[in-house]
Order: sequence, then structure tokens, then C-alpha cells
Amino acid sequence: MAFAAQRPDPGLEPEELCSWKQIAHHLRVSIKTAQKWERERGLPVRRGPGERGRVYASPRELDTWLKLQDSGTLDRGEGPVRRRWGWAVAAVAVVVLSAAGWLLNRPAQPAEWRIEGRTLVVTDPRGREAWSYELPPGRLFFDDRWKVKGIGIGPELADLDGDGRPELLAPVADADGHAIQLMCLSPSGKLLWIHEPEEEARVPGSSYSGPWMVRSFAVVPRQDGPGLHVFTAWSHLTHYPALARLLDGRAGARIRDYWHSGHLVNGRVIDFGDGQGPLIYVAGISNSYRQATLLVLHPDRFGGASKEENPSYQILGQPEPVEVTRILFPRSRLNQRFERYNRALSMQKMDGRLQVEVVEHVDAKEIVSGAAIYYEFGPRGQLLKIDTGNGIPHFYNLLKDQLQLPPDAWQAELADWPPLRFLTPWRDD
Repeated sequence: MAFAAQRPDPGLEPEELCSWKQIAHHLRVSIKTAQKWERERGLPVRRGPGERGRVYASPRELDTWLKLQDSGTLDRGEGPVRRRWGWAVAAVAVVVLSAAGWLLNRPAQPAEWRIEGRTLVVTDPRGREAWSYELPPGRLFFDDRWKVKGIGIGPELADLDGDGRPELLAPVADADGHAIQLMCLSPSGKLLWIHEPEEEARVPGSSYSGPWMVRSFAVVPRQDGPGLHVFTAWSHLTHYPALARLLDGRAGARIRDYWHSGHLVNGRVIDFGDGQGPLIYVAGISNSYRQATLLVLHPDRFGGASKEENPSYQILGQPEPVEVTRILFPRSRLNQRFERYNRALSMQKMDGRLQVEVVEHVDAKEIVSGAAIYYEFGPRGQLLKIDTGNGIPHFYNLLKDQLQLPPDAWQAELADWPPLRFLTPWRDD
């Protein structure tokens, strides 16, 4: 039977008992009995340095010790061996009880999420709700990802501070559905930071001051320790230009920027394992050239603004561009006939290669709604292969009369396909 003593009011108890009188009072026994229990039963009492060092004890440890005692044997001496064993058992019990309490009360690990109106609901690995976060009126959590193509943005879990528990990055939209902020929530659902660019971009005769829409984001390993930075790509709400920005994952603060005269649609962080480390690949459109573009940036040293041959598109007040490479994709005859420009969209890494999809034509009324060309790159921008989806032959055949094309028009065009244009040759420095 466990020993039970009437306890004083816990609200009046000190955090530490600093004399035998206080210890005995807490135990509701005499000082002599308390000292006997300490000698013979391992009552958890500590002493300060020196022969006459003061005694002190933790009320919580005393209570735990009491619960482990047999009331029928407390007043009998049991020798030094039993005293050592009693204290060992009490110490183990304290550890076990503390561990059990931690396991029962530890915060749930975020694993999945779902959006319910203005509320983001996060669940643990067992599907139980861990926490939820509600936005104020006029704001909505944003998710427009294409599950198959791997483009678009939505909430993502990532261990940004390197502590083994994931934070949650979530795009936030305004009432019109434009994703204008990137929010970071802690593993327990507390707001850590919100980022929204406020810079103005100037070109000859015009300026663009936002709002800016987040089009893509991806995590980047830190080079100065554990954790992650966050690469983000933003486009002006109504027109070009675009902003590539690296954020400190822990605080959401800006680290560096690169401005681009066009649209940066999809960003990926890719490490080919060839000694270069992770690089940022960004697919999009160059408004200046009216062509699809692929931009490669080194996370530690990108900056400036894209260099444009057409001065009316040159972003002013920025230094020379710091890029690994910048590539333009040629436009097909189909694209030149029906579209203003082609667009680089999805990117897939596979077997040491990167496949970039460039959309040449879209017609939602057709069974095959889009025509795309697929470019495969190796490390350092080597073009390995060009392939086409079903849409290219479909539309060339469908429109051959309108375009006055021969039956083998696409094969002939591909045989004479112009090379990619490297506006910035690959730079390893």
C-alpha cells in the first residue's frame, strides 16, 4: 500500500525546501523520522559543499519517493543495502514518469494539411488534428498545384531551422485570389514570419511597385549550418517584371535579389552530384525576347538584373546580372502563328538529367489541349535530347491546311531546329 500523507496547500509550497524542519513539515513527520528515512531508505535529500553544508530537497522528488514506499515498512530500519536500492528505484521511477509525461504531452509532429476556407488544418502522422491556423477576413490560404506536372504552389512542410521538426510554408492570397504573401508557421502552429516584397522596379518610362505574386518557392540547404533557406519567385500582378529572392528560412528576411524582365514561373533546387552543389533552376518567359527561358542561379551569389538587348525592357538601378546561365528556347512555327510567346513550365529531374517542358500552343477546346517540346539537360547546361509530346503532331496535322504545311512539316522543322541561345554562357565561378 502506498504511503499517503496529508499535503500542505501546493500553492504555498516553496520550489526548494532548505532545512530539515521544512523537509519534515512537508512530509508531515518529525525531523528525527525524516533524517532516519534519509539514512536508511534513501529519502532524496541533498547537501551543499563542506561538512556542515546545508540540506535541501525538492518537494516534487519527495512526493515521488513517498508514492513508491510501502507504508508498512517505512518505520523499520533496513540497512544500507536496502537504502541504496530504494534510492535507485526512486530515481528510475522519476525518469520513467518524466518520460511518460513527455510522451503524452509532446507536441504532435506535423505530417499533412488541408485547407478549410480561411483555416489551415494540420494533422499528425496518425491523422489526428495537431493544430489549425485561421487567417483574418480578406485572406485565404492558396493552393494551385498541378499534381502531375509539378508546377504551381501550395503549403509545404520543411525543417527550416534544422531541429528535426518541420515548419510549414504557406502562400496567402488576397480576396481576389492572388497569392501575395508567403507565411511560415512553427511546428506547433505559431506564426513565425510573413514575407511580402515592397520594392519598386523601374524600366524606361514605367515603374512597377506591386503587388507582387509569389509564383514559386523551394528550400535551399544553408551553407553556414543546419537548416534551410527559401528561394522565392515573384511576378508583378498585371505585367512583368519578376523578382527572384532568397529568404532566411528562420526569420523570413531577404538575403539577395535578382530581377528579370519577364515571368519566373517555376523554380527547382537541383544537385546533380557533380561537385557544383545545389543550384536553382527557374523556368519562365522573357518578355524582352518573347521566348521561353531557363535561368540557373547559384544560391550563394546571384544578384543584379537580367541584361536586355531591347533597352525599353532593361530594369534600371540594378547592378550587372550574376547568373550561372540564362537560356532562350526557340519558337516553333506553330507557336509563332498562334501565340505571343512560348513558355517554359514544368521541370523534372531523372537519372542525372533535367527535363524542361516548353509549351508551344494551347487550345482547351481540343482533346489534346496542349503542344509541348521537351528538352533534356545534363549538368552544366549540356543539351542531351529534344523530344515532343502528342500535342505537336496533333496540332500540326489539325492546322496543316490553315498553315499551308506539308504532311511531314513537323519532322522537317525539327531536323532544322535552331540551337538554344545561351545569353549567359555557363559560369562555374
